[in-house]
Amino acid sequence: MNDNLPRKELILPYGCGKLRLNVPAQAQLLCGRNDHCVEDIPAAVRVALEAPVAGQRFSRWAEGAERLLVVVSDQTRTCHSSEILPVVLRALNAAGVEDDKIRILVAYGTHARMSEMETAGLLGEEVMKRVHVYHHDARAESDLVYLRDTKRGTPITLNRLAVDADRVLLTGAIMPHYFAGYTGGRKSICPGLAGLGTIVANHKLSVHTDSQVGLDPSCKSGMVDGNPVHEDLLEAAETIDNVFCLNLVVGADAVAGVVAGDMIEAHEQGSSIAVETVRAAIDKPADIVVASCGGYPADVDLVQAHKALRHARASLRDGGRLLFVAECAEGVGSPYIERWLDYREVANMHKAMRANYTLNSQTALSLKMITASAPVFMKSSLPEAIVERVGCRPVPTWRGTLEETIGDILPTETVYVIPDAAYTVPETVQGRHNAHPDVCNQ
Repeated sequence: MNDNLPRKELILPYGCGKLRLNVPAQAQLLCGRNDHCVEDIPAAVRVALEAPVAGQRFSRWAEGAERLLVVVSDQTRTCHSSEILPVVLRALNAAGVEDDKIRILVAYGTHARMSEMETAGLLGEEVMKRVHVYHHDARAESDLVYLRDTKRGTPITLNRLAVDADRVLLTGAIMPHYFAGYTGGRKSICPGLAGLGTIVANHKLSVHTDSQVGLDPSCKSGMVDGNPVHEDLLEAAETIDNVFCLNLVVGADAVAGVVAGDMIEAHEQGSSIAVETVRAAIDKPADIVVASCGGYPADVDLVQAHKALRHARASLRDGGRLLFVAECAEGVGSPYIERWLDYREVANMHKAMRANYTLNSQTALSLKMITASAPVFMKSSLPEAIVERVGCRPVPTWRGTLEETIGDILPTETVYVIPDAAYTVPETVQGRHNAHPDVCNQ
C-alpha cells in the first residue's frame, strides 16, 4: 500500500450489516439519484390508487368483487408490503369488498418458500390475521392451469387462484432487471405465478440463439422494446383479466415513486422514473471498481447478487480489477447453477446451454463471462470452492483496505465505488447516443 496516497473510509452494505473499507482518495462514488424520494409511502399509495396512470380508480375497479386476489412479492424484493397492504385493505373495505372476499398470494416464481415467521415479517401481523395467505409453488401441477402458448412457444401455465379470481391486484417493485429490462408489472404474474415449464421456456429466450456467445443483446437492464423475454412475459400476463397494478419504484435508499392503474401503462411510467433514478454517469470505464449489492435482500444469494455484479462490470474496463461485496447468506440460490460452473470455456458452456437449457443457466453464463473478462475478488459467506468455481477470487478475511485485498493501486488509476450496485446502472456520458451495453437509453 502506498502510504503517501491520501485516504478515505467508506461504508459498504453487506447482508444486514456493514463493512468498512479504506480506499485511496481518488476513488469516485457512483450512485443513482434520489431527487424525488417518497417520504410517506402509505399516503403516496392512497393517492396513486385513486389517481391511476390509466384505467379506473381503484375503488371503482374493486366494486362488486367476490374473489379478489392480491399478489405480493417474496422477500427477495424490497416492496414495503407491510406498509402498503393495510392501506389496500382499508381501500377495499371502503369499496365494499370485505376481508373474506380477499386472498393474498405470494409470487415466488421458482424462489424458495418463506417460513411463516418470514411471511409475517414481510406482510405484517395485522394482514396475516385478517386475510388468508397462500404460497405459489411453480412445481405443484394441481395448483396450475394451462391456458395456451405464447407466440414464441412458451406454454402459459399459471396459478389457479389468479385464473379463477374476478379481480387481481399486482403489488411489487420496479427496478432494473438484467435480462427482463425491469422488475414489476407483468413479472408478478409471469414468472411470479407461473409453472416451472413456463418460466424455463421464457428465461431461455435470454440466451443468444446464434453463434455469438452470451445473452441476447436485447435482454439487458432498462431495455423492454424488442426484448423477447419482456414481450413473452407480457403476453403471458395479459391472459389474466381485470388486473390493477400498484408498484413502487425502488432506489438504493428510498422509494422514488408510486404508480398505479393499468398494468402496462403504470409499469411504463414507473420504468421511466426508474431509469432516471438508477442511472449513474461515468466519463470512462474504471481501472478498479468496488461494488456492494446494497445489502439485504439484494445480496441474499448468488442469483440475486449477480445482478449487481453485472451492473458493476459495466463500469470496468476489460482487464481491470473488481472487488465485489455480497454476503449470499442463503447460498447460491438455485440448485441448477452449479452444474454449469465446471465449464472452463464460455463458448462450450454456451453451446451446451443452447442444446440443454436449465433454469438459471443464463445467470451461470453471465457470471462466467464476467469473471473471464476481468479479475473479480469476492467477499461473501459462500464456500471458497463455490466462489472459485464461479471464477472469482475468494476474500476470506476482510482486511479493511482496498490494496490489501486486490493489490497495489497507482495514483493514475481510476477507481469507482458503487455501494448500491443492484440499484445503480452506470452509463457513459455519451451513452444517450452510444448505448451502454447494460442500459437502454430512453
